[in-house]
Amino acid sequence: MILKFFKDLFKLILFGVFLVGLSFLSGFIVMKLYLAGGEVEVPDLTGKEVKEAERLLAMKGLSLKLVDEKNDSSVPKNHVLSQDPAPNSRIKQNRTVRVVLSLGPEEVTVPTVVGKPLRNAQILLRQNGLSAGRTVYIHSDQVPMDGVIAQNPPGESKYSKKGKVDLLLSRGPSEKSYIMPDLIGKKLDFAKKVLEEIGLVVGRVEREAYEGVEVDVVISQNPKPGTIIKKENLVNLVVSEGSFGPQVESRFIPTNPVTQVSLEYVVPEGPPTQEVRVIVNNDEGVSEIFRQFLPPGMRIQVAVPVIGETLVGIYIDGMLVQQRRF
Repeated sequence: MILKFFKDLFKLILFGVFLVGLSFLSGFIVMKLYLAGGEVEVPDLTGKEVKEAERLLAMKGLSLKLVDEKNDSSVPKNHVLSQDPAPNSRIKQNRTVRVVLSLGPEEVTVPTVVGKPLRNAQILLRQNGLSAGRTVYIHSDQVPMDGVIAQNPPGESKYSKKGKVDLLLSRGPSEKSYIMPDLIGKKLDFAKKVLEEIGLVVGRVEREAYEGVEVDVVISQNPKPGTIIKKENLVNLVVSEGSFGPQVESRFIPTNPVTQVSLEYVVPEGPPTQEVRVIVNNDEGVSEIFRQFLPPGMRIQVAVPVIGETLVGIYIDGMLVQQRRF
């Protein structure tokens, strides 16, 4: 009787152990399945804008936490530099992904180098973490040779550190070109006055007998009429010393007196450099007295020879923008 009792008790204990083991195994399996179903793959956020990164995380049931910000020249501002956990790793839903955002390139204040010599400008740019970029030369009557006329970006603006600043530099004053006037048939005194008024120099004056022409009338000149000449060019003249035969009507041609007027003009807003030309039409014909590539705001001053009725045209990049009559 006692033996039967112990057998029944042993069976009961084994059955209880079985039930406990089955319950534990079932719970483990259920928990494993639950945990596996609650994991998601972390999306790759690097290079994404912060709002886009938040949207991608929300789709996975995750959230974003900003932990730091750093300057980076290769990643735009407010874009993700790095993340933790790493892309494609698996974590539970409702967890947080920590990110570091880019502040973009480090910025510095651009120094003003306009008006400074090129060497000084280069040193000043380097001291501020910048360097000289593209350089373009134009003639300028206001800025000495190798002086800075304009810069891009402008002074006091914000710019990426280690960036390049383009410079517009001066070649110094340009030589003005003139059309050699026709002096043949003019009196010597008048011819000298014409040449002096436009900045030319009277060179050698020779005399020759010329039948039918009164004394001191120009009969030959060098350079020839219509030749392109520069200021301070020498002009050699041959004048008549009269004739040995009977005098005939003089070849002297009366002409209007020569005066010079100062023309001022300010280059208008527009491209960084613009071709400015000044064309004069007077009794001596049509001539170009000024041509330069200049930046907006540059003031020019040109001496205009006024011979009779004179019309002056100012052209910007080939287009007539202003006319003046003297």
